[in-house]
This record gives sequence, structure tokens and C-alpha cells, in this order.
Amino acid sequence: MSRKILIVIVVLVIAVLAAIAGGRYLWDYLHPEAEAVDSAVSIRVATAQIGDVEITSIHTGKVESENEVGVVSKVAGKVAAVSVSVGDTVSAGDVLFKIDPVDLQGAANQAQIQLDGAMQARSTAQDAINVARGPIDSANKIVDDAHTLVNNAQTAVNDALAAAGGNSSDPTVIAAQGALASAQGALAGAQAQLDATRAAVENSLGYIQLKSALEQVDVQVQLAIEGVAAVSKTAADLSVRSPIDGVVTTLAAQAGGMVSQTMLAAVITNPNNLRITTSVSESMIDNIHAGDVVKVFIRSISQEDPFTGRISAVLPAPPQGQTTYPVYVELGGADERIKAGMFVEVSLVSGRATGVVMIPSEAVIVRTDRLLVAVVGADDKIRFAEVVTGLDNGVQVEIKSGISAGDRIVYEGQYYVDEESEISIVE
Repeated sequence: MSRKILIVIVVLVIAVLAAIAGGRYLWDYLHPEAEAVDSAVSIRVATAQIGDVEITSIHTGKVESENEVGVVSKVAGKVAAVSVSVGDTVSAGDVLFKIDPVDLQGAANQAQIQLDGAMQARSTAQDAINVARGPIDSANKIVDDAHTLVNNAQTAVNDALAAAGGNSSDPTVIAAQGALASAQGALAGAQAQLDATRAAVENSLGYIQLKSALEQVDVQVQLAIEGVAAVSKTAADLSVRSPIDGVVTTLAAQAGGMVSQTMLAAVITNPNNLRITTSVSESMIDNIHAGDVVKVFIRSISQEDPFTGRISAVLPAPPQGQTTYPVYVELGGADERIKAGMFVEVSLVSGRATGVVMIPSEAVIVRTDRLLVAVVGADDKIRFAEVVTGLDNGVQVEIKSGISAGDRIVYEGQYYVDEESEISIVE
């Protein structure tokens, strides 16, 4: 390409650019109002409001039955018959399975034999005591007879006084009083003899040994009675029954198999009384309370729509060996789709600020050393307020200072305005 041609091309390019620039200048000169409109910055505004800001977190949990009972046989033995299957609906008191009573019958017979022997031994020991107390009984009979004589003599004195008109000097009265004194003396002598006889008998070595033997036999009788009662109770326990209304969800007992007092033989679950069990860390324990309404997501039923739950209890201490605190959530309303064992996600409030000034989170302008909010004044002029923020859930943020409720703040376009900007508020 020759030098002249290149110069021509350059000149043409310059001429075209000059023409474009001149045309733009002429348009702006002829349409000044268009320039004014174009220079306005489009923004969206919101009003700072008083409200609550909450931060939520998701906690996994599981649907469980509030009434789920493990059944353990009180009697060890061989299972004679099973009356239910897994999935069966049972009522409280229904027989689940029975244990073979063969071994128990032998125990019952043995317990009765021991009781009969103990009762016979007690009878023999009591007879020996009665024989040893013979002298005491005889002396006691003499005392009783002496009491009778005294009573009779006292009656005679009273009758004599009545007949003598109360004259104690009457010979009949004097004679009756003498007989009373003699009877009283005989009673005193008989009482003294009884006390001496009782002391002699009860302090004798033979009598002491008989009493000790009787006490030992009494213990054997009581143990034998308790043994018979225990066997009788065990007989009732041979029929293992459901403790609650529900569904058989586990059944380990099988006909011909063995069960023991440490073996979980069955599990009964009430499917109509479900709750959710989850847990929280110690940093959250003071932010949640019984009665709080929560959202529960059961993804196996719905990926998006949550169920409404209510916290029924927050345990004040973690189980032994764990560091998180159990939380129980009740599901409002019956829903046949919800089953025990389903995994859930519970949305719990991990932070809450109530009755605070709040604005959209996106309205806050982050600078290196401060946080700003663009505020639209009554004259539609922009001013920037430095704010102190609190809780921020990504949608709403708490404003502790810097703006007040009712202020109009810019939440869209705030990065493109300054205090001299002309603005256009987009509804």
C-alpha cells in the first residue's frame, strides 16, 4: 500500500469520528431535557421498620413414638406359644406370648412343701413353749381366783354398809371388812407367787432356748410364705402382656425359644403419638424454649413444604457421655404419611433480636472501616448514614444505631449514587 493511500484512509477515519462527535453535540444541544433524564440514577427504596430478626439453623433428627415400650419377660423359660406377629395392632393387656409352666410347677410344689414344714415346726415349737409356761399359767389362775375373791369381798362390804345405814361400826360391816382384808392379802401373796414363777421360768436356760427356736421358726415360716407368694406371682407372669396400645414393631420371642429377664422380647410402638427428637449445642440452648413454633422438613414426604412443629421440651442437661442437649418437637395435626423412624430437618432459631429497627440486608454498604446506608431524605436527596448492625439473617439486618424506623433507605442502586446524584425511585 502506498503512502498516499494510507494518508487518505487516516483522513477519512478522522472525518467520520468528527462527524459522529458533532452529531452527538448537536443532539444534546437540541434536547437538553434528555440529558437530565439520562443522568438520574434508578434506585429502589424500603422503609426501615420495627420488627424481629431471627437467625435459624438446621438440625437433623428422627421421628419417634412418644410411647415406645420394650417388653422384657419377668420369668426366664421356654416360650410355649406366641400370640402376635410383627405389624399386629394390640391393646394394653393383650397376651403377646406365654412361657411353659412345667418348671414353675415344680417350684410351686417345693415352695408349698417348705411352707407346710415350716408351719409344722412352728406348731411344735409353740407347744413346747406352752408346756414350759405351765407353772406360769397355773400361778396366773390363782391370781385370777384371788381377784375374784377380792371383788366378792368388796361387794359384801358394800352390802353390809347399806344394810347398816352406813354405820361402819356395825358388827356385820366389821366382819365383811375383815374378810375383804384377808382376800386382799391372799391376792397380794398370789401376785407375788406369780411374779416369782414367771421370773423363774422365763429366765431359765431351757425356756430361753425354746423362745429362740420359736423365733427362728417364725422367720422360716415368713420366708416360706413369701416363696409361695412369689411362685404365685410368677405364675401370672407366665403370660407376657402388652403394656400399652400400639403396634408390634419388634418380636424376638419365638415358640420353642428361650427368653430371660435381660432379653428384649418385643417392642410395642404407638404410631398415633409421634414426636421428633433432635439436639442442640450449648451455644444455642438459651435461644430455644418449650412452646416455640418451628419448621420441620421431612424430605421423604416433601422436598419443599415444611410441617409445623412445636417444641415440647428442652432437656436442661445432655445425656451421660454426650455434649448436646436433647430437644423434643411435637408435630401439629395427624398426617398418615409421617411414620416413626423417618429422618427430618428441624429449623431452629439460633439467634433472635425482637422489637428492633431492621432493613434489608442488601442495603448495607460495606466499606473498609465502616458500614453505610444510603438514606433518601424528604427532598429526595441522598445522604449516607454510618450504622452499627446486629443480627443479620441474610434477608433482614438489625440496625442498632445510625438510622431510625421510618427512614427510607436504598437497597438497590446504592453503589451508584452519591450525595449530589439525581435519583429516580423505581416502584
